[in-house]
Amino acid sequence: MRRAVLVWLTLAVLFSFSACSQGEDKTIKPEDILFTFQCQATVNNNGKQTECDVSRSAPGVISVKITSGDANGMTYFWKDNKFSISYSGLTAESEDCVLPKTSFAYLIKQTLDSASYSGALTASHGNEFSGSSFGYDYTISVDGETGRIRKLNIPKYGLMVELHHYRELGI
Repeated sequence: MRRAVLVWLTLAVLFSFSACSQGEDKTIKPEDILFTFQCQATVNNNGKQTECDVSRSAPGVISVKITSGDANGMTYFWKDNKFSISYSGLTAESEDCVLPKTSFAYLIKQTLDSASYSGALTASHGNEFSGSSFGYDYTISVDGETGRIRKLNIPKYGLMVELHHYRELGI
């Protein structure tokens, strides 16, 4: 009887430890971060919130589609050093990006491109990484289980981007 009680107590303790550790993130390295993705994003830019769909398939290839507010449906797209804006069935293309260098879509693109280069990020604490480019500092918080970016923060421009609802590229 004592042996059975001891076995049950041991199992109970082991199960309680495994239940506690299931939700914890593993610490990852910068090279484990997934920089190709498709997801939704909540952008907080100096107190103004905007919902977007973000898709990044390679360095320099990214689209940011606004899904809320007055600009709902506007899409910014970069590929091969070309830029385009689409809205309500109309598309304008340009060799140069015509967005202000402080616009949230431009900052998202530039920061993700910069952060994806080897050696660009430094581990801060946990699964948070810091980097610097284009005259500003940024931090990236990552899910330790999946390597997916959770947050992108650029304090100089009052920009916080939360990435969520990831899905497979091309869907």
